[in-house]
Amino acid sequence: MLRNKNGMTLGEVLITMSIMAFIAMIAIMTVKPFEKAMRSLYARAFEAIQNAAYNAYVDNASTEFFATPKELCEGLIEYMNTVYVDCNVPQAKLATYTTREFSNVPPHFIASNAMRVYISPQYEHTEEDDFGVNLTTKYYIVFIDLTGERPPNNANWTEEKPCDVVAFLVTDGADVVPLGPPEVDTRYVTATVSYPATIDNPEETFSQPMSYWDAKHVAWGNNVDSTEMMSLHFDRDLPASSPLKVNYPTPPALNEVKGCTEKTSPCDVVFEQYY
Repeated sequence: MLRNKNGMTLGEVLITMSIMAFIAMIAIMTVKPFEKAMRSLYARAFEAIQNAAYNAYVDNASTEFFATPKELCEGLIEYMNTVYVDCNVPQAKLATYTTREFSNVPPHFIASNAMRVYISPQYEHTEEDDFGVNLTTKYYIVFIDLTGERPPNNANWTEEKPCDVVAFLVTDGADVVPLGPPEVDTRYVTATVSYPATIDNPEETFSQPMSYWDAKHVAWGNNVDSTEMMSLHFDRDLPASSPLKVNYPTPPALNEVKGCTEKTSPCDVVFEQYY
């Protein structure tokens, strides 16, 4: 006796698999877009603040380092496209390294891409370098809300979700240094270490991408070099209540095999840019 068997034809199987693949793709897109956007937005913010800080510093080279947030603001906006500017934010309303929520903090300016920029009061960092010389560095923290008015507008980072307000140090030498979560979180930025050329290999080589925190330890170890602001420990200025204070993992060792040294290392850290 012939019996009817319930089953699926090849066409039905292929259609079902296509639907499942589409659903999986949508699920990935809804989970990951925030992280992908952060990397691109962070790269744009980093490049913009680097270029503006350098050019503003060159223009101001004949005078003292920017004495007030207003002066730095006026220097930066000369080299950034803006849709709103208020360099006269009162001292009492400035963002500081303990500010977490930025929705009610007045920005110094808003870039044409809607990113909101906040400048802290001026700080000083003092640290002894590897030659026993005390280095004093003046700096500002420039906070950038990567997503503009869109929430969450805060610096409350977690391992599960990156925050939209990030911080950069702008030093009196025109260096721009990442501070806080992007130092360890590769969802914002990754870095490679450039190794010096050798007799056997006349061209410089590069490491695999890693976090900025790992890269600077592979390149310089625990070196504190007056010529390399990224080797200084600015995080030590941060109080425990600061959202920029992160738990740094145990760093990798200095890569001596590739020619990196503790003092005056020929190795360097190169940030990868994503657009």
